Amino acid sequence: MTDINKLKELAAQYLANPSGTAGEDSEFRAAANPQAILKLIAEVDLLSARLKAENCAHKDTQKHCELLEQYLKECASALPGTYYMDPPDGGNVSIPEQIRRMAKDAARYRWLRERDLETIRQGGVFAGMTPENIVLNQEDLDAEIDAALEGATQ
Repeated sequence: MTDINKLKELAAQYLANPSGTAGEDSEFRAAANPQAILKLIAEVDLLSARLKAENCAHKDTQKHCELLEQYLKECASALPGTYYMDPPDGGNVSIPEQIRRMAKDAARYRWLRERDLETIRQGGVFAGMTPENIVLNQEDLDAEIDAALEGATQ
């Protein structure tokens, strides 16, 4: 690599004394030879190519980020308001956590939907009622379904 600082120094000295009375002219001309100039041009070309490659990578990353942002907006638009946020004021629950809560509700619904008509007689939960005709809803129903699902997976 060419010593750019030395070339700058010699060029500044030459510009300060263009007549070359102190030898700045010959020293500058010796340092700014064709080989040094070609090395500088090669370095500029190399750095330009690297910058171009980094700009391309940056553009790809930027496109990826924009796509992820769009996906996040689409997921957020599918959420039913503040239903899956923490009570009482809506809380500050992340979109992925809200989607996990929705998925758990969907699993509960599928489980309820797939129960046969003999489920009550067999002692299981069916449409929110227990064999003792106790109506379950909200958190109680969720807990019973979760317990039944847990038992089914063991």
